[in-house]
Amino acid sequence: CMLVLTLPLSVQVTIANNDLSGHLPDEASGSTVNIFHDENFRMENLDCGKNGIRGSIPSIFGSLSSLRYLDLSANLISGSIMHLANLMNLVRLSLRENKLTGSIPNNLSPSLTHLDLSTNSIEHKIPTTLWKLTNLGYLFLDHNDLSGTLSTEIGLMSNLEELVLNTCKLEGTLPTEIGKLTKLRFRFYVHENNFNGTIPTEIGNWVALEDAWFMDNELTGSIPSTFGQLTALTKLKLERNKLTGTVPSELGNMKTAAQLYLHNNCLKGTIPSEICALQKEKLTDFEYSCNIQCDCCTEPCVSAGPLCW
Repeated sequence: CMLVLTLPLSVQVTIANNDLSGHLPDEASGSTVNIFHDENFRMENLDCGKNGIRGSIPSIFGSLSSLRYLDLSANLISGSIMHLANLMNLVRLSLRENKLTGSIPNNLSPSLTHLDLSTNSIEHKIPTTLWKLTNLGYLFLDHNDLSGTLSTEIGLMSNLEELVLNTCKLEGTLPTEIGKLTKLRFRFYVHENNFNGTIPTEIGNWVALEDAWFMDNELTGSIPSTFGQLTALTKLKLERNKLTGTVPSELGNMKTAAQLYLHNNCLKGTIPSEICALQKEKLTDFEYSCNIQCDCCTEPCVSAGPLCW
């Protein structure tokens, strides 16, 4: 006799970059929905990004247990994403540039390596369980209504290469545990929030990082000299905070820096000659306030802004 095995068919659907409109199918009848229901199909990849899709994410999506890749970015989708917490095999989730609301689910897939919820209206605090997703390499939560502080458990994300948290309503201090994110390579963005306190010296562990943006917060204290250990850094933006003290000469070790913004802080003293030397290399954009003296700078100073106290 012959044994015949019938295996479920793996399905990958890509309808991105079209002019599709309307709603995503849910419990209605039709061939599209049958792909979701039929046990002979195993939906693994679904890419509906960059369309004009409206409405909420159908509840049936929460039952697509084999789904590994879901991209609904750049649509007009609204509502909550709580039912996506059931997708335990999800590796990549991109929902950026929609109209989503509600909270970030407490129990997202532990397999996630890429999570993009940016440019929505998601609110409330970042759940501490999110920082325990140790496989995450890329996390984008910017341009939302998130509040609260950064948990010290952020240091658990040992594989994180890019962290973008700017333009939210986050507050409190930057925990020293961010120094444990030693695999950061691309962007560390926390600008346009309400962070206060000092910048941890442990940022010196980010030796492969390219961009660090801290501007438009309430950060105080001195500029850590450990920034000088970030020899791969191309952009460092610290402007519009309440940083004090002098500019550390160690910043001159950032030989690949193309942009360095220090203006509108409470800094004093003079610009070290080591930084002026960078202007002869790759440093093309350097901004500092006029209350700091610089005899060797090739760029003019900018307005000092409000007085510091």
